[in-house]
Amino acid sequence: MAFCLNITLDEAHAAKLTRLAEQTHVQEGTPARSLIAYALDEAEADPRHVADLLDTLPGAPERA
Repeated sequence: MAFCLNITLDEAHAAKLTRLAEQTHVQEGTPARSLIAYALDEAEADPRHVADLLDTLPGAPERA
């Protein structure tokens, strides 16, 4: 089953993703999917770690 996810990157990260895609001759979505999948595979399942990760997101406390 596939899941569609729309994300917004800041300008610096978007440019980095674009450069990575250009260097590998693929569309931006290809390395983005791989990077997200890798990050999820490496993410610790312990809820304490998930909360720590979410706390690092810009504006997270204000939106919570």
